[in-house]
Amino acid sequence: MLKPHWLSSIAGVLFAAVISFLTSLLLIPHLYKLHSNIDFTNLSTSTNNPANIFVDRFRVVIGKPTPTAKGNSLDKLDDGRGLIISYSNFNADNYPVVALNIHGAHSGVTTYLVWKLRGGNQKLNYTKINPSLIGTTYVDLSDNQEWNGIITEVGLDVYGDLRDQTLSIKDIRAEAPTTLNVLRVLRSEWLSFKPWNHSSINSLKWLTKSQLNSPTVFTALWALTAFVYLLILPIRVVPTHYIFLLIIPWAALDLVWQLQLTYQARQTYSQYSGLSYKEKRYSESDSALYKYSERIKNKISFQKEDRLFIVHNSKGHNYQRLKLQYYLLPTNIFNLGNQIPVGRHAKIGDYILVLGEHSSIEYSKSNKFLKQENRELKATIVDSDELGTLYRIH
Repeated sequence: MLKPHWLSSIAGVLFAAVISFLTSLLLIPHLYKLHSNIDFTNLSTSTNNPANIFVDRFRVVIGKPTPTAKGNSLDKLDDGRGLIISYSNFNADNYPVVALNIHGAHSGVTTYLVWKLRGGNQKLNYTKINPSLIGTTYVDLSDNQEWNGIITEVGLDVYGDLRDQTLSIKDIRAEAPTTLNVLRVLRSEWLSFKPWNHSSINSLKWLTKSQLNSPTVFTALWALTAFVYLLILPIRVVPTHYIFLLIIPWAALDLVWQLQLTYQARQTYSQYSGLSYKEKRYSESDSALYKYSERIKNKISFQKEDRLFIVHNSKGHNYQRLKLQYYLLPTNIFNLGNQIPVGRHAKIGDYILVLGEHSSIEYSKSNKFLKQENRELKATIVDSDELGTLYRIH
């Protein structure tokens, strides 16, 4: 049998949980309105009838459909693209929120919601979708200028690699701007997976369109607001209440991070498990750089005394030139600046790789001169590719 002080402790925890929960519900809509164009003055808590886009009316326009499905599933993409679309007829102005239930979406594909407008000359409008890790994905289109008027067709445009999986639309509908749907939109933003974007490591700010709506910022405001409410309420407060007002938001934030980490680990295993080093590089998003480095190394057997200058239109470092340098190691590489080397900095036998487009660099095939403004070098083309051109100084 529980002792009275245990009952008091449990009651205190439950009380803190209720205060924390009510605070989050009150805070989310006010935080979300800072960057959304949803009309919050007429926001309804009732559930208005959604505009259904019937799944059985979908058809595959690009790609290979699943034989047993009714046009709402893709088995294979056509040159890395698939398009599933359906006829519809509703006024987008009344339905700024779209709900999608997509099966088979993963980090290997990029998904866009697409639609056509009446009188829009068959123009395909689109917005990128990051499917939620849990449940249906809700998207706020109130700030999309193309989401207006009568929608005549709606569907999904998919790019990437399905990895021998089937991608299908289980449900798609347009919904009214209710309070519940606002909460669902923010939940989808926080629980959606977005691949690494070269600046997102150890950060959750990039999860949302607005940094104010990031889980980290919201968690801080959530805990602070709950503290204030507890201070002004005319009740007896014990230290346990304050402790749990901190623990509950922290645990919620940690859960968001853990879901992201778990999904990322699964996607990494799915993409790279059982592959050799070379196959893993071929599966990466920058596989073109790895293949280009192989091409260069197959053309040139760099010796210890050889030097390679990488010239790019950016003055400093950027991802392309740094990753290519990594793939070309242990070659002796000079990789900084946007100008070709001249004078004492260049010598016969050096290699110059002009990476990407560089408008100020010209090459004269007739007299074999590499020119850039007042700089000029005698050089020949060793290799030419869409990613860059490799020269050797003579």
